[in-house]
Amino acid sequence: MPTFNPRRFTDPVALRQFKRNRLMQFLAPYKEYLAKRGMPFPVNTHARIDYDTLSHILMLPNKDTPNELVEALYFIHEMATTRMMDTLLEEVKKHRIPIHLEPKCTPADVALELWLSRPQLVQRKHAEQKLERRRNFESFKGSRAPSDSPHRFSDHTQVNALQMDLRAWFEKNFRGSWCKVIPYRDGLRTVFMVRHGDAMHREPSVSEDKPSVAIYRPELFDVLAYDAARDELWINAGDWIRDEYRRCFGMHLFGSEDYFPSSKRFTLEPLRRSGRASLVCSDVSGIERVHLIEIEYGWTGACPETVIRKSPDLFMIFEAGHSLPGSATLTGAKFKIQFTDSKKWRNVRVEIPNKAGFQRDDDARLVEVWLRKRGFIVTHRDKGQSHARVLDSTRESALHVGS
Repeated sequence: MPTFNPRRFTDPVALRQFKRNRLMQFLAPYKEYLAKRGMPFPVNTHARIDYDTLSHILMLPNKDTPNELVEALYFIHEMATTRMMDTLLEEVKKHRIPIHLEPKCTPADVALELWLSRPQLVQRKHAEQKLERRRNFESFKGSRAPSDSPHRFSDHTQVNALQMDLRAWFEKNFRGSWCKVIPYRDGLRTVFMVRHGDAMHREPSVSEDKPSVAIYRPELFDVLAYDAARDELWINAGDWIRDEYRRCFGMHLFGSEDYFPSSKRFTLEPLRRSGRASLVCSDVSGIERVHLIEIEYGWTGACPETVIRKSPDLFMIFEAGHSLPGSATLTGAKFKIQFTDSKKWRNVRVEIPNKAGFQRDDDARLVEVWLRKRGFIVTHRDKGQSHARVLDSTRESALHVGS
């Protein structure tokens, strides 16, 4: 069954957020299951709902718990916030969806109402919101020859094979066998939401008025995107799964496990080579000023050493005679950037070999332009050279191409 976190439903108050008649309509397909678990379904619209028993049933799913019920409860809960209510209502207006919402409806009511009439819409908006929150990506240059045309995904068989391969890997690594890959296409860019389980969790609970333990598998979301124009795969996921994503996506979408090799993308040598000139931004429209506020460097060997230096303007220190050691390897830097659209400075971090992070989603493209102009991005195109870049995860219209 899908991954499920029972903590969302341990409090009956959470279930009381839903309008009663709509909650009954939602639960109606599962009334036999609920009855077997000790909750007779209300016989009429005036009968009382046993919220305590319902919460207990949802907190402790068993092998008979319907997959569709778990799926629906997860998405409805995730979308039952004021912010997500506004997002869903925009879709209702945009697509003229015929639903009935009373003036006193809550965010939970809106989420449940949309789920009953347009469940795929709720899932898509949920995925888009997950994507928006991802601001740190590592990405890798593909092995496509310059003369080859950009690759577009149109065959769902590829995605299904990718999903099956990932399921086997997650099961082998004690994350459960359930996994779902959801692609969205936006021009030459295809975004992949990967839903899968985490390691099992145990939490104290109460069962039949006795101490018990709730065992469940939390769900995780990873985000990947393939930029066909640049032949790059962008990954936002844990270190433990990143290499497997490179292998699986390369194998099932391009026919080679080594299509996205791992190697260096960024360099910080311009800081040492050009000094303050490496921070020039007058040729990048949208960026006013850049300061270097943190640098990390070190030495390898029998006794490795790492040094991190911080200052509102590190080049003031370097220009006073405390320069970067020529023998040290530069491994990370943080820049403070003032953008034209804001009086507030925002930070951007670059880590060798191929990571970048930023504070606001729509800074990504400007940061990319500036890094490239100043030489912080490795530009040679040798086969096997991996690239990591910041993903511009500003919300854009996305076309749902599979689930």
